[in-house]
Amino acid sequence: MRVRADREESAGLREFSYVILGYVEMHPDGIHGYRLGRLLSQSPLGLSALRLGQVYRALRRLERAALLCRRVEPGGPRPARNRYTVTREGAEAFGRWLTSLGDGCGSVRERLLNRLRFVDRMPVAAIRSLIAEAASECEGELRQAQRRATRGRRSNDGVGGLHALLLQARIAADRHWLGEVASVIERLHGRGDLGARSASASAVA
Repeated sequence: MRVRADREESAGLREFSYVILGYVEMHPDGIHGYRLGRLLSQSPLGLSALRLGQVYRALRRLERAALLCRRVEPGGPRPARNRYTVTREGAEAFGRWLTSLGDGCGSVRERLLNRLRFVDRMPVAAIRSLIAEAASECEGELRQAQRRATRGRRSNDGVGGLHALLLQARIAADRHWLGEVASVIERLHGRGDLGARSASASAVA
């Protein structure tokens, strides 16, 4: 059980690391770890149970992977501080992460929300593609849950059948939420509120 927990924590931290990468990229002149932690905790979408230690560990991991570089700033009477900037490899890695939901680490909703933090930097076509990818993944999960529920009924496994039904309810909620997100995106795009930002993001890319 501990090995599985370690793997799940590692997967979650990988996703979190890309969020960190995106926030650092917003600051071409670099950003300190403490300031970064404040920005993340104040994000409108929020980050559950964020601890500053997580931020620093993610920064070190990204630096070891050559996705961030660190510059030490002498502090005079205060301790020296590290300022982080994104490398070219980091920018490319973030761009790949931003346009795909990845390998299934974390829920569909969580992974899509992480990417929508950076919606101002994404072309509308990329946002639509992410929503379609999320919807397709939900459909696959739903088919699996339906098969589990059927097996549970056949074997009179009440607990297994209940779990499958609860999973179906969660997936149905995710599908409804995805429909709402798609509706909001199209409404913003139709008003031009999203289109101008997306055109700008495409030009930069």
